[in-house]
Amino acid sequence: MKKIIFILFYMVIMNLPIYVFAQIPNQGFFIGGNVVALLMNGEGEMVDEDFSVTDDLFIMEVTETPFEIEATWEYPGWGWGSKLLFGLQPVVGYRISPQFAMSLSYNYYFKKSSDQTDSFTSSIVSPGLQIGTTADMEYSQSAVQILAQYYPVVEGGVFLFLEAGVEFVSMDAEANTEWTITDPGVFTQTDSWKAKGSDNVIGFIIGGGIEVPAISQNISFIAKALYSFTNYDGDDLLEVKKASELVTTER
Repeated sequence: MKKIIFILFYMVIMNLPIYVFAQIPNQGFFIGGNVVALLMNGEGEMVDEDFSVTDDLFIMEVTETPFEIEATWEYPGWGWGSKLLFGLQPVVGYRISPQFAMSLSYNYYFKKSSDQTDSFTSSIVSPGLQIGTTADMEYSQSAVQILAQYYPVVEGGVFLFLEAGVEFVSMDAEANTEWTITDPGVFTQTDSWKAKGSDNVIGFIIGGGIEVPAISQNISFIAKALYSFTNYDGDDLLEVKKASELVTTER
């Protein structure tokens, strides 16, 4: 089986309006925490084929004639129900002036996993013969973001701001597939494959948001949305660790 190459995905980061931090109105350090949701484009190419994280982990097609059984497999995606990742985001920063601020955040996204099973039972060539496939996938991601904020207007009760910076994204993934052919009471053949790895990528992010000070002058509520230009086109995210290996057990 060929090495899997995961090429090109875009990311949009949307911060939910649960962002709270303490700050000095004109300047000074601030800290905070946030619940974050990331919407991935999650599409590209894998082994020169179109790929999407929401497509099935595999597609097994089996055809049977009076003379033979033919099985083929395709691997179009990661079997995700959606392209959303959820996580937590602690933040520290420094307000340089009423109009300018800098922040450093760590985005930790909860691990996403999927699994799939499919099987076929022969009724012509060898009645009772079974062909089965199982696959599972785990993916996790984190990011460190360094951002600069600019407030065009600093008067009034609600403040709009623009934001831009860079992010350092780390990714980890693991995929496993197992194939079995079983003729009850005669033999069982098992074939398995495993790939795992990690990689990093750097990209730019831009966005904006709204800040609403609370009654206390040291607390604000912020909602913002960011767009990331971070693309991944490496081949280390899923590196083959165990190649296809056929094992036969006679009964």
